[in-house]
Amino acid sequence: DGMWFYDDVPINQAGSVVGMKFNDAVTNVRWSGIMNGVGDNLFAPADPYTREQSILTMLRLYDFVK
Repeated sequence: DGMWFYDDVPINQAGSVVGMKFNDAVTNVRWSGIMNGVGDNLFAPADPYTREQSILTMLRLYDFVK
């Protein structure tokens, strides 16, 4: 269906609107190329966000908006 779902990002558990909004945000940053997850089809939203990841995100955002 053209959607991208990570194994550790809930699609929509028990009709949760919050879960769906979270999934939409993750899907959007994936398809825009801003964030790609950590590998093995995982996004790891609860893991620490490193300085290196932050720098890469900012560079990708810069490329995305220019």
